[in-house]
Amino acid sequence: AKFVLTYTLTNKRKDPIDKVLIGRAGFYQAVDIQLEGTGLIQTETTTQQSTYHLTTPLQPGETIRMQARFEYQQPTLWPAGGHQFITPQFSYLRAVPLIPTIGYQPNYELTDPHLRAKYRLSPRLPATPSELFNHQEPSNYRYDWITMDTQLSTAADQFALTQGELLSQTIENNRRTMHYRTRTPFRAIPAWLSLSEAPISFTHNGVSIQIIRDDNQTAVELHRQAIADTLDWFAQHLHPYPAKQLSLIAMPGRGVSGYALPQIMFVGHTHGFIGTPTENAGFDQRYRRAVHETAHQWFGHDIGNGVEQDSAFLIESMAKYIELVLIERRYGEQAMLSLVTYEQRRFNQARRSDSRSQPALVDAQLPYQQYSQATLAFHALRQTLGDEAIVQALNNLWQQHRYPQQPATSMDFVRHLKAVSPVQHHWLIEQELLGQ
Repeated sequence: AKFVLTYTLTNKRKDPIDKVLIGRAGFYQAVDIQLEGTGLIQTETTTQQSTYHLTTPLQPGETIRMQARFEYQQPTLWPAGGHQFITPQFSYLRAVPLIPTIGYQPNYELTDPHLRAKYRLSPRLPATPSELFNHQEPSNYRYDWITMDTQLSTAADQFALTQGELLSQTIENNRRTMHYRTRTPFRAIPAWLSLSEAPISFTHNGVSIQIIRDDNQTAVELHRQAIADTLDWFAQHLHPYPAKQLSLIAMPGRGVSGYALPQIMFVGHTHGFIGTPTENAGFDQRYRRAVHETAHQWFGHDIGNGVEQDSAFLIESMAKYIELVLIERRYGEQAMLSLVTYEQRRFNQARRSDSRSQPALVDAQLPYQQYSQATLAFHALRQTLGDEAIVQALNNLWQQHRYPQQPATSMDFVRHLKAVSPVQHHWLIEQELLGQ
């Protein structure tokens, strides 16, 4: 895969910028970087970080262009996997951590305490989101969002996909070139795919829903219904999906049951298209999973990003709330209770093999807490507070923290939920979300 990326950088500060830090994840080779107006370049080869000194400082509001050129070669001595792989039938390249980054990246920091001591770095003091953000909102965080225009070229018999609306496509010299452009900013996790299967397309309230693939029409219709139901719920209760397209892709056997990028979602082929519910399942996991991944377009890629030290509560746990609501709306109360029973069994089983103390849900790091415990917590909150209070808290959260405002944290949701709930129920909120 050959990349030629052009970045347009804008100085949004109130003072001039005279140098720019450009880096890349240290396990990749160096990139050919061209930055306008560059003088001295200082490079730290071990960490792949370079400081570019500008001959003329970039004034507030001014822009500068940078171009990056590099290639990615599929390794051949081990199976394709992870978030970067190129195969004849299915190729997937995620920008993080593949492409060069601008500015200081906290996720590049060493986390091992022995290595930090070796390089004389200060210890990382453990602090949970419930402690960090208990009394005040963080002030030094920001959203990292972009707009993107893409010319994506692949073999003529392949279908190329990335974020944005498909504007045109041409076939020339046995190459298919597809032109995509995003209409609104989105979270900066671009991805590029080349697929041997063309999508099955639907339109729902102005959004083009693409499902790639399978030949299982029952599963395709089920996923389409789940996506449409989720789009409708958020449009009715929070705000409509901002893009014009949303794709769900059957991922080959890569150990992925479900994963969501902005505007692009993956569901494991086995989980989403081959597996079917047992007679006494009570609900359909395929519908649940598609709802969950679609909900990440709001929880995770709208609210729930921008604060590095927060937990996954606003991402994974809030998506579990949407599962409860939409399964009940589509299939009835008994189906929703079957999901609660299923998650209770999963929670009990995982808890028996975990002797550690239980953190608050807003601090949870383990999957059985973020998923199963969250389902049980929101079931209890729905029974006492009702969906009205939860939805009102979410509306208030979005009004104050939606891009480009200050990013939200999990504790912001707790505060908003308390604010719209009777005082006599605050103990329940603290018990279920804060473990108190």
